[in-house]
Amino acid sequence: MLNYTPSPTELFYNFDFYLYNFVQNLKKNIIQKEYTQILALNFGCFFTYLSKT
Repeated sequence: MLNYTPSPTELFYNFDFYLYNFVQNLKKNIIQKEYTQILALNFGCFFTYLSKT
């Protein structure tokens, strides 16, 4: 499980999912610092993955 690398497609859908949730929360004006940090981490992981390939 530790050596698991998600496929680009899988990454894209996860990314899309986080983005969608973020927008939904923005619409509700419920923006929690922790959530934003988690999202930022996911953006970081996503772009790190992209730069490695």
